Amino acid sequence: ALAPNGSLLHNGRGETPAGGKDSGVRSQSVSDDGGVTWSAPQTTLDFGFGSSCEGSILRAGPRLLLLSHGGRVNGVASRWNMSVWSSVDSGATWSAFEQVEKNETAIPLLHTAYSTLVTLNATHAAVLYERGPLPPWHTVWGEYETIRWHVFALPSEA
Repeated sequence: ALAPNGSLLHNGRGETPAGGKDSGVRSQSVSDDGGVTWSAPQTTLDFGFGSSCEGSILRAGPRLLLLSHGGRVNGVASRWNMSVWSSVDSGATWSAFEQVEKNETAIPLLHTAYSTLVTLNATHAAVLYERGPLPPWHTVWGEYETIRWHVFALPSEA
């Protein structure tokens, strides 16, 4: 994504630190020359949320970046609790912005992943994502039964 400070920002799967049990680590790199060169990935960057599964990043206003991907439940990272995170400092820090699934009882039972963010207009954006019952392992064909669409309001200062 093109960050508000003019850099390009890549946020993707990170490797779990040696000896670590948590797969919620993301990797982030920055390019200040239009993508010709990139910073070394911060491979142990743990935002305190989510899984290392695919996510989506989008610039949604003059100062706002959004990132969507599966979140944590009770401190455990997996492909559940689809959430949207925001940054107003070009990706240096991220904050919880929008919890997509609202049913707290169902969240640990729903497998949510592989999202795409889109801006709809100056005041709203949406996340499109896969959702299905949580299988015993995530390589089962047909694990995601439905495609969901969640619309949310952007902050007025975006």
